[in-house]
Amino acid sequence: AVVSTQSTGAEKGFATLRLKLEHPGGHASAPPRTGGGIVELSEAIVKLNNNPIPTNFGGGIEVAMFEHAAVSSSWWMRVLSSNLWLFSPLISAIMSIKDSTRAQISTTMAFTQISGGVKDNVLPNSASVTINTRLLPGHTIETVTNHIRKVINDPSFEIEVLYENNPSAISSTSSEGYNVIHHTIKQIFPDAIVIPGILIGGTDSKWYQRRVR
Repeated sequence: AVVSTQSTGAEKGFATLRLKLEHPGGHASAPPRTGGGIVELSEAIVKLNNNPIPTNFGGGIEVAMFEHAAVSSSWWMRVLSSNLWLFSPLISAIMSIKDSTRAQISTTMAFTQISGGVKDNVLPNSASVTINTRLLPGHTIETVTNHIRKVINDPSFEIEVLYENNPSAISSTSSEGYNVIHHTIKQIFPDAIVIPGILIGGTDSKWYQRRVR
């Protein structure tokens, strides 16, 4: 049996921001036609969820990943992997179906915390949602904030960056470091197919990046 193992060649960045809307508020006995701050914030969240940042297949390490994986794939997959210039849109669409593979080719946004209102009969003066985003190499927090502003298209919303950590550079598969990892894996698992990939989570590796360049 052929065994495939992934060697991390890049790591996504990590950023958290808060999307906030200030609102006049009011009493629940006479709610505004707009529904108030919570409704307006909810509508903005739905807009963002329905209009994610476009995938970026072909602009990152996924190209090397498919090229290395081609040798262990079926004939039709080898055809696709060997002609990414032609089949990139198709492969991108296939990868976008599953959450874990879509995360490898896109900068993602996850809505993790929401806040608004302190009393059951009072419309809140403000409502906010915390967004956790994972940045593809080549993307920055500005990529996300610009996208949010464009999609929401409402200057009433305030965007506050709470934390940001840029994505790593993409390691070359011809570098000395990658070759050491590659040969070590092959020594232990001679039949393994070593494939470079991107880590969608986060590790301490990013702190060593400057030291190993």
